Amino acid sequence: MNKKTALNALLTVLALLMVGGMALQFLPGDGAKTITNAVRGEQGTPAIRVNGKAITAEKLQKIQDNNPSPFASQGKALQDDFRTFMISQVVRQELMVQAARDINVTREDVNAEVTKVREQNNLTDDAAWTDALQRVGLSDSEYREQVKEGLAVQRKNEAIEAAVPAATEQEMKTYYDLNPTLFQTEQRLRGRQIVVDDEKKARELLAQARGGADFAELAKKNSTENAENGGALGALGEGGALQPVEPVVLPEEVAAAVQALPAPGLTDVVASGGRFYVVKVEELLPPETKPFETVKEEVKTELEKSKKRAAVEAFMDEQLAGAKIEVVDPAWKYEDPTVAEVGGRKVPYSEVVGRVMQNQQLMMMMQGMEGGQLTEMVNGMLKPSVVEQLIQEYAAPSIVKAENIPVVGTRQDLVSGLIAYGGRNVKVTDEDLQAAYQERQQQFQTPASAVVSEATFPSREQALAFRQDWQGGDFTQAATAAGGIVSERGQVAPDTDLMEPSVLQSIFEGELRAVGSTSLTNIVQASDGWKVVAVTDLQQGRVLPLDEVRTSLKASLFNEKQAAEGEKFLSSKVAALKPVNKLEEVLAAQKARVGADAPADASGAQTASGAAASGTQTTTDPAGAPGVIVDDASGAASAAAEGSAAATTPAP
Repeated sequence: MNKKTALNALLTVLALLMVGGMALQFLPGDGAKTITNAVRGEQGTPAIRVNGKAITAEKLQKIQDNNPSPFASQGKALQDDFRTFMISQVVRQELMVQAARDINVTREDVNAEVTKVREQNNLTDDAAWTDALQRVGLSDSEYREQVKEGLAVQRKNEAIEAAVPAATEQEMKTYYDLNPTLFQTEQRLRGRQIVVDDEKKARELLAQARGGADFAELAKKNSTENAENGGALGALGEGGALQPVEPVVLPEEVAAAVQALPAPGLTDVVASGGRFYVVKVEELLPPETKPFETVKEEVKTELEKSKKRAAVEAFMDEQLAGAKIEVVDPAWKYEDPTVAEVGGRKVPYSEVVGRVMQNQQLMMMMQGMEGGQLTEMVNGMLKPSVVEQLIQEYAAPSIVKAENIPVVGTRQDLVSGLIAYGGRNVKVTDEDLQAAYQERQQQFQTPASAVVSEATFPSREQALAFRQDWQGGDFTQAATAAGGIVSERGQVAPDTDLMEPSVLQSIFEGELRAVGSTSLTNIVQASDGWKVVAVTDLQQGRVLPLDEVRTSLKASLFNEKQAAEGEKFLSSKVAALKPVNKLEEVLAAQKARVGADAPADASGAQTASGAAASGTQTTTDPAGAPGVIVDDASGAASAAAEGSAAATTPAP
């Protein structure tokens, strides 16, 4: 398995684990399918007991075999991390199942779910279904037991969510006030468009518009859409005034070009659906925050979703805090120590590892790094950052309670709420705008561009004669008849590598001879002959004035200042709780336990000295004697809130 495939498989495993399942692969019929395998029951060798209920070594081995570590060649520490996370999630899965024992799931419920799974995976044939189950070591009865447990977990979560009180008026108003950008209108505009079926005609019309021609008149004479209203976007108001519209009224590609404009003006020619568009934006209207009363129901819905997720998170915290977890088979001993403490809450190391493994950049990091390099980067950069994030999250409930701030939700939701609360009073002054505008001039530069056709002649005389004689018409046809070779370069910029620097200089810096809507460059000697270039739609680069970018710049500055002030507020409140960060101790203990990374052999696998980290060791460790209690880690992945029967169905 290559690194990219392995990591993708890992992320799938994590998602399934979080909601109470375990992914195992098999290949029924004509494609790969996935079935969740819980392999319940006491049959087998007890490896770990959770509140007295055994998780068997056979179950853990099956999970490990079907979900190999993506870090097989990336060092012992990362392999140990994968093992820790895998086992800790199996333990949490067991806690979820135990917590849902009071939920009644009937045989009819199970039959309906199994039928749905079989139909979705084209396994309605009994022989195909049995074969698929056997591939992952399951009988039909074992799979039905798994489905029953998945449905119970789903309904338990639903019961917890149903008991959550409705959002209060104060909670809704606070959420609205602290998150104004969530309730804004789309950017609107007043403008006109020209739509034609021929690209060359569209470019000619664009050139005329850029030259000062009346856009509405061009639209009346040429546009295939709304020509009678001068190409107006939307209906005309009293006195023929343009009405504001949202970009969504335009085709997707055209709307994107409009939204990319930093200020009112003309788009380039945009192709969409076999037609060609030119849009003139006369006014850009900034987004506005909708009144509270108009979005109250939307606020209520979003807030109550957050409160429900928080209720499930809190429930899982309680299960973990009261859990008795015993390793009874030394071969499956794992370490999940407390990596930080804050506000009376403990952060489990497995949660740090889970965040690291779900980091979207990890796959790219794995592609070009050896095991030792990746371990150093993960331990030295990624894990410290994750621990700090988790400290903030675990501190958030205490801060909210102490400060009596009416924000609600999961730990992550509370952090977002506290940051917004801490930065709620920031202002952006004119001085701020002026300073930022001067510092960010490069952001407001519009690059030079032109649409060009390049004619190459074998001699200077031929090129000169053509330039002097051409009075308009079809440039390509005329240049070819005069002995030239024409290359249609399309739209180019001064830094393009399609043309030689001397030719580009003649376009953007040289004197041009105007011939109707087209201009000709001076004759330029190049490596392959003498050139004359036809230029249309020439746009010189410029820096947009502050007035044209004021609205967007102000919004950007406000977000930056609010985030900075909010982080400062949150950091001060977290510091007051005197958090204890034990990451260095945890990593040192891990290194002492698993040893230094061994070099990889030619196949990319670790040498024998690294095998102990893979979870298959059989030697007896005094520290791993039966009955050892693993640290009761408080806190569960918030994704447990999604625990449902979906975890029991094959992945699409």
